[in-house]
Amino acid sequence: MKRFVAIILFIFLVCSLFGCNINPDNSDINGNHTRWDFYPEGYTAGFPYLVNQSNGSRLEFWWVETYEECIAAIELLEENGSSFAKTAIFTYDGDLFDTKYLFKISHNNKHTEEISFGDNPFDRRAMDVEVASIAFFDEVTIDEINHGDLENYEVYEVNSYLNNYSHKPVIDDEHMKCEWGKNSSGKDEYYVRDLIQNEKILMISSFGYNDDPNKANECIIAVLNSLCFLGFNS
Repeated sequence: MKRFVAIILFIFLVCSLFGCNINPDNSDINGNHTRWDFYPEGYTAGFPYLVNQSNGSRLEFWWVETYEECIAAIELLEENGSSFAKTAIFTYDGDLFDTKYLFKISHNNKHTEEISFGDNPFDRRAMDVEVASIAFFDEVTIDEINHGDLENYEVYEVNSYLNNYSHKPVIDDEHMKCEWGKNSSGKDEYYVRDLIQNEKILMISSFGYNDDPNKANECIIAVLNSLCFLGFNS
């Protein structure tokens, strides 16, 4: 019996030293995480380094072209009992830039329903869905994004810090202070700070401030005037 146990221990030791995978179908390629082959080959959703990962991060990214499509997707998700992360999106539709909308769905929540690629990604229950609006200065189609890398395009967005809010913030001179500032990397960003709680609630990208401050300010005004808050009950 001792000899049998010794042999088993020796096998496991050899496997660990040489990175052996004793799973016969080699599906478990990174510890306890199995590669999630959800998207077909060549499909990146704009994030080639995030999709189909084997590190346990099962993430879906879905793009829509217009605000009307965004609202329709949100309503369909809500009809299926979905929930949304607290965030702010801008709904600008004009000549300064092209606004596209991105839905991020994580499978970290066990209540998010599984689908197959090709199914309607919004016709199901998904929890803590993150919605973002992305400003494109480049002309690009969603199909090009879905087979490319978002980093290859000139894009801008809004980062939200709204977890401490139970109600939608009011963006006006009485409640908020809005101004240009430097981020941790020394780059220009536009900040919206709550005067009452003394907290930063939004960080808006530079919109090319260093190259063209006038255009950047136009874009910031367009963003602020079209802000929409998601994930709040009232």
